[in-house]
Amino acid sequence: MITRIATYSSPAAAAREAQQQRRAALRSNRTHLLETTLAGFGALHHMDSARKVGFRVELFYVCVESPELALQRIRTRVASGGHHVPEPDVQRRFQRSQASLSAAISRSDEVRLYDNTNHEHPHREIAVMTSDVRWIAAELPGWAEAAISRNRP
Repeated sequence: MITRIATYSSPAAAAREAQQQRRAALRSNRTHLLETTLAGFGALHHMDSARKVGFRVELFYVCVESPELALQRIRTRVASGGHHVPEPDVQRRFQRSQASLSAAISRSDEVRLYDNTNHEHPHREIAVMTSDVRWIAAELPGWAEAAISRNRP
């Protein structure tokens, strides 16, 4: 699926194709994944649809401490030949993602949160939450505090 979508020249066309494929996966009861910034409501709606038809929803969320750090990482990526994301888009997506995280957690059967702020200790797992298990690191980054506190039992 990813290879086929990546060949589209229009991001809008790729998004439409991805949405069609996600809907088809739900209809045919196929396990699938959705990679998102959580900046829009599409992922939340898809999570709702998946749960309605009996899917188990697992959320793996990776974040950094600030949009400024995200911009720094993007500049490094661009210098290595990677793709650029305009600063206003990064700022907007970061804020919207943070605002949507609590809602995504509440829609998930399993949640794993990772802090990617420290380059020397990337992908540090800071929380695991299921119906049976609730492990939260003693020290949480600011971005995780609010979302977790809104989803405490």
